[in-house]
Amino acid sequence: MPGQYVGISDDGGRKLAINAAGAITTVTGVDPNLDGVYAFALIDAPGVVAANNFLSLFNPLASGRNLAFSFSATASYVATTSVVAASMGLYRTTTSTGGVDSSASIAKLASAYPAPVGVVRTGNPTVTLGNALNSVPPPLSAGSFTSGDAITINATSTANTLVLAPGEGVVFRTASGDVNQRWNLTIAWAEI
Repeated sequence: MPGQYVGISDDGGRKLAINAAGAITTVTGVDPNLDGVYAFALIDAPGVVAANNFLSLFNPLASGRNLAFSFSATASYVATTSVVAASMGLYRTTTSTGGVDSSASIAKLASAYPAPVGVVRTGNPTVTLGNALNSVPPPLSAGSFTSGDAITINATSTANTLVLAPGEGVVFRTASGDVNQRWNLTIAWAEI
């Protein structure tokens, strides 16, 4: 099928793909075990007063792949003063259901990659929380802005990488918040 991998070449581990015209091409610069690299961005999500799960990435139990976390970025701003100083946390999860399945909006970082197995949910999905991985504080004064990279790793290597095995995931979450806050959340991962 066009755009799908058909094998691994013997010339340095480059993946072979069939392009839209049906010709065999190679995708260079990627680990031969890498199935694809994907990203998702949630833009200008309003804060809420109660605890909220803004964005989850989950590796389904029957996926047959591992998700190697590439990076996450968190940024927020307020147009008017905010009185709640609850940080946006990134946590491990062991379940993720409900909310809005936003997987159709996952971006492939190369068009030849197959469809991702990772499932992205927004709109306060139900998760089982694990340990916190990082956090970014919100801005409080009018016109202020905060940002931070939670994790950044090399997408083509799993050394020193957060790996999400089947049945594992991560979630961006606040324990409370303010409707004046706006959150921008980006996540990227490799599937191997």
